[in-house]
Amino acid sequence: MDKSILPNAKSAVRLAAAEAKSAPDKVKAIFRAVLSRDPSDKERGAWVSDVDKRGDAAVRDLIWALVNTHEFMFIR
Repeated sequence: MDKSILPNAKSAVRLAAAEAKSAPDKVKAIFRAVLSRDPSDKERGAWVSDVDKRGDAAVRDLIWALVNTHEFMFIR
């Protein structure tokens, strides 16, 4: 798997997250960029507080988690 998506602040998913103002918007933008769908309520709840607390580190963790899901692998 190509890891350049994480360190590259100019990747589409990182730019989408950076443009979003609030943690819920960041989570939604990342889900849309990676999985082409909105997060479920459960998924949103699991990540919003983490993004609020840890900022960019949580954004990178969320991106990494999503690109390693079976759902993403199926899209590829």
